[in-house]
Amino acid sequence: MRVSLMLATVIAVVFVFSFGETPKAQQVDESAQEAANVLKGFMAQPPDKQIPASVLQDARCIVVVPGLVKVSVVLGYKSGKGLAICRHEDTGEWGAPAFYNAKGPSVGISLGGGSSDVVILAMNSNAVDALAAGAVTLGGGSATAVAGSTGAQAASGGASTKAPFYTYARATGGLFAGLDIGALSLQFNKKGNEKAYGKDMTPLQSLLENNEVPPALMVFPDEVNKFAPNK
Repeated sequence: MRVSLMLATVIAVVFVFSFGETPKAQQVDESAQEAANVLKGFMAQPPDKQIPASVLQDARCIVVVPGLVKVSVVLGYKSGKGLAICRHEDTGEWGAPAFYNAKGPSVGISLGGGSSDVVILAMNSNAVDALAAGAVTLGGGSATAVAGSTGAQAASGGASTKAPFYTYARATGGLFAGLDIGALSLQFNKKGNEKAYGKDMTPLQSLLENNEVPPALMVFPDEVNKFAPNK
């Protein structure tokens, strides 16, 4: 009887350690989940407030920055962390997410709230190259212009649709905010990327050459594929 009881106890302990806890690799990375939720939230808007499906499908890269925070209301700073993902040019398939930081002056951001969710679309090879270089400044009179349109207006054509980047922003909590987020710098987050992938990669390697997506990050590419399927 005692032998049977001890054996049952050992089996129970092994079961708990083997199956009772979710392995770390199976857990969803918080930043990936937030980025997925932001994209889902944008596309759940009424049709005239969504990112146009045709524009999203044509995007070469998608950068999502959840909760871009304004440090002060008038003169100050805004900062946040996000994920970028790019299509492989030869296959049209989305690669692996890369970690980026976002920062800039908060003067140009008019969102009626303390933070905003931002989606930035890279629309051509120049925009992809800028992201793959590891740092790019958007808007604020920089050489790399930011252009976008609220909802369906972006699909109507015109000069603005030829810009390398489109930006979309809405106040955290759902209030659609329009276009102008002011100057914003995107910089490759080397430490965050290395922590997620367990190896050192350049921005170029991470965005355009890496196909191995850790299970913890899959929620973001999965969401991207729902609204902009592989070509």
